[in-house]
Amino acid sequence: MSGKSRFLNSVIALTIFLNLLICLHTAKGGNKKEEMAAAYDAYHEKFYPDSNYIYKEIDGKVVSKVKCERIYLDYPEIVSRGEANTAIGPNGWIWAAVGYNVSRGKAATGPERLFCSKDGGKTWTSNILPSTKSFRLEAFTALKDGSLIVATGGGDRKSIKIYVSKDKGQTWPQRTTIKAEPFEGIGEGFMSMTQLDDGRILFPVRRWIRKTDEWVPETKKNMLNRAVGNHSVFVSKDGGKSFTEAYTTFYQCAETQIIQLKSGNLLGAFRHQRYRRWWDTKENLAALGASDTKSPFPFKHVFIGDSNDGGMTWQNFRPVRDKTGKALIGFGECHGQLVQAADGRVVLVHGNRYPG
Repeated sequence: MSGKSRFLNSVIALTIFLNLLICLHTAKGGNKKEEMAAAYDAYHEKFYPDSNYIYKEIDGKVVSKVKCERIYLDYPEIVSRGEANTAIGPNGWIWAAVGYNVSRGKAATGPERLFCSKDGGKTWTSNILPSTKSFRLEAFTALKDGSLIVATGGGDRKSIKIYVSKDKGQTWPQRTTIKAEPFEGIGEGFMSMTQLDDGRILFPVRRWIRKTDEWVPETKKNMLNRAVGNHSVFVSKDGGKSFTEAYTTFYQCAETQIIQLKSGNLLGAFRHQRYRRWWDTKENLAALGASDTKSPFPFKHVFIGDSNDGGMTWQNFRPVRDKTGKALIGFGECHGQLVQAADGRVVLVHGNRYPG
């Protein structure tokens, strides 16, 4: 394996554990770093006796393991489930913008942090992200010129603010605002930004309105005023100073990440979440990986799709399948993150919210 491949694999493992370690930290008092470590160790020792390994499971059974080193990040202000956006700068530094999930898009109640490692993830330093303030972190990445870009949202969900730092995260001037209009709201859970080879920055985000024109079962009448969304990709051609050209992707999607493949085409991982519709057949639902073909709410997991024109149009929306056509990802498996290794393989990392 080449040095580049080993480095890429290390980044993949780092991303997995960065999200996992932070998500398990919910302590509120005392030495939070020690309590986080203790909580994580207790969980891991219960299910996996040797914490020096990453375990691979198939159908709930451990089939292999890879040796690893666990590094805990110090985030004393965190009060809820943490989520991270990671990126590698042109100088090789690894960045992780870390915020935490709060109910239904409400603003975070404490500061969010930007972590940085200059030695391949062995040691980390961090600073508070002043750009988030009363608005929650929604997306982050490192650009090819060394700049860092952050998107914040939340509050009334009427807009998303874009900040760009030219001094490695020390200052964050606001560059632009993306408004929800003509929709009622904009934003979702944690999102991603991607810079293409030609310098354009893609920002997939959901805009939504409240509609009642879809079939909803009697048991869900209290949810008639749910959000029905238009999922779009906004584009910046000037380093984040402005975002325009909202290209539509797929119906009822969110929490999207896009990568540019070696071929130049784009591949996206989308959280697809919708109710069952009257024309959905049992066979079609099963083929798409629906959790329960009798359920009115069968989809809440990662799908993938393609773009061959730089994100202007999207096609081939599909579940993640094996060679036999069997859907591999089920209900609750969201937050898909893609990376292409040096040998051309594409790796998909996702969360598993409902183990068992």
